[in-house]
Formats: sequence, structure tokens, C-alpha cells
Amino acid sequence: NAHDFVLVLGRDGVIQYISPSLYAAMGFGEDDLVGTSAFECVHPSDVERVRESFERLAGAPDASDSIQFRVRDGQRKWRIIEANSKNLLHNPMINGIVVNSRDVTDRRQAEESAKDRENELAHIARVSTIGEMAAGFAHELNQPLTAIQNYAAGCVRRLKRSDTEPNQLSGAMEAVVEQSQRASEIIRRIRWFVRRDTPEMTPVDINALVETSAALFGRTRKQIRISTKTSPGPLVVEADKRQIEQALLNIYINAWQAMPDGGDLYIETGSVELD
Repeated sequence: NAHDFVLVLGRDGVIQYISPSLYAAMGFGEDDLVGTSAFECVHPSDVERVRESFERLAGAPDASDSIQFRVRDGQRKWRIIEANSKNLLHNPMINGIVVNSRDVTDRRQAEESAKDRENELAHIARVSTIGEMAAGFAHELNQPLTAIQNYAAGCVRRLKRSDTEPNQLSGAMEAVVEQSQRASEIIRRIRWFVRRDTPEMTPVDINALVETSAALFGRTRKQIRISTKTSPGPLVVEADKRQIEQALLNIYINAWQAMPDGGDLYIETGSVELD
């Protein structure tokens, strides 16, 4: 393979041998690397990790290790290398650490592009989900806004009367604050759900997510009655919270579309062991 090449390093990390395929793959001349330190071309952010791997190998005969890191090629561009190394310093025929390397830059870039496409499709799906629920969200948001308007209008009317004491308005103003917080929470959840973020694997309590997502959907589609039965105690998994919520909302939307006249949806969580 044109992207594969072999190096032999001495105990000091100096390059003793390079297979001819490296010159074409990395754009170096035949006299550029032999006799130089293998660490000179390693990216500054990776060099400490590479040195640690090298020292572990050098101290243990027949030890092997695999590592990915960035190196500078002959055109001074950074390439991603996957290296599988074995300590053969004790072998008199080799007397070095053999590094079988592969340039995986194109593969990593393709993986990143695929991941970007997946993230974009996930974002489109979330926006589509919000579109399905737009009317319900508008109704849900209109309730606190209407309440704020009514409380505020009532306060204005009472202030225009000469006999109104300021402390008589405290209850109405507290209600305005409460309803504005309710409206803010609705907007916050919509923004959080549709924003563009890379997936982030964190501990997620599935029970809590089921309850909050069911409440979110239930407020927008009141004809679907969602009943939840969650396992005792937290049910924590390592997952991307937004993707799990997306999956749950998809279930709710599918149920709503299957029951246009309304109905009951039951969601149950639990822990199971698979063989």
C-alpha cells in the first residue's frame, strides 16, 4: 500500500532505516530523514505522548504499542499517522524499534466529514420535530404571555386610580415574574433542542429525560395522554442527551400521527441484561 511504510529507530529515537514507500507517501528525499531524530517531525502537541510510548517500548523487550499522532510531511503539512511499534532492540539482526506506519489522514478526514453530515441530518431532524410541534408551542407560549399582559394591564389601571397603594400591586407583579419565567423556560428548551452542537457523551438519567420530554410534548398535543412508568431510582447511561430526547420525541410524534383522534401512550423504563 502506498500509504504504508516502515521505520527502524535506535534506542535514542534516531531513524536508522526507512522503507522507500515513505518518500513517495510523505514527500521526503532519500537523504532527508535517516540519521535524524524521529521526534523532530512530530506535532508539538503530540510529541510528549509519542515520547512516552517510545520509552515504554524501549524498556521492555518484545513490547508493542499502537498510537496515532500528527507528523509534518515534506511539504510541511500535518499528516495523521497510525503507528504500530515493536521493540526488537535485543534482536541482533535488527537492533532497533520497528515502526509499521500508515498515513490515515484521508480516512480521518472522511470520518470527520461523515460525522459532520450526521450532525447536520440530526439538526434537520430536530428542526423538523419542532416544526411538527410548532402550533402546540405557540399555544403553550401564548398562555404565559397573555397572563403577563392581563396582569400588567390590571396594574396600569389600578395605578391610574388615586387610591391605589403600591403594596396592593405586589401580588400581580409577582404573578408577572412567575409567568415570564414560565415563558422563558419554554423558549430556552426550544433553543436548546434546535441549536447546532456536536454530540456530547455525558451521564444522562433516562428516567428524568422521559419525564421532561413527555411533559414537553404533552403540553403541545393534549389529545395524546402520555403515561410514564420509570424504574426506581435514577437510570443513568452514557449518551448524548439531545439525541435521546430526539428519539423520544419521534416516538411521541409517531404515536400522535397514528392516533389523530387522540389516545393513550405508555412509556416504561427499566434496566435489562443482554446475553
